[in-house]
Amino acid sequence: MKNTLTIHIQNRLSELEKVNQRLQTFFNAHPQSMHVRNAVHLAIDELISNIILHGYADRADHQIEIRVALVEDQLVVKIEDDARPFNPLTALPADTESPLSERPIGGLGIHLVRNLTDTLHYEYRNQHNVLTLKIATEEP
Repeated sequence: MKNTLTIHIQNRLSELEKVNQRLQTFFNAHPQSMHVRNAVHLAIDELISNIILHGYADRADHQIEIRVALVEDQLVVKIEDDARPFNPLTALPADTESPLSERPIGGLGIHLVRNLTDTLHYEYRNQHNVLTLKIATEEP
């Protein structure tokens, strides 16, 4: 059984449905707890949405690659894109303490991803952002 999944999508929000369908098929073949499944779906959805909505300076087609792999006791997700360089690990922590009316807009998605994953690693390589997420697997 293949323990990896590679998905190539265009920089369009409508492509998220394709991602969700392919992830569902992967999880049907490699059962994971609902916690892990939800964490992966939410993190990928948030990151891909941010790349599509904020990463590109033009309206041209761009390809985004998502790789998912089961490696020992972890689910490893790599997202690679040719958007503007952006390291989400250097983003300021989201303000979750102030009243909603006083909080700046934005930043909660990255906060969510940080809290859903066990480790995050970013690098800018060959004109591409490469973000790697690791989530510990659990019994389904």
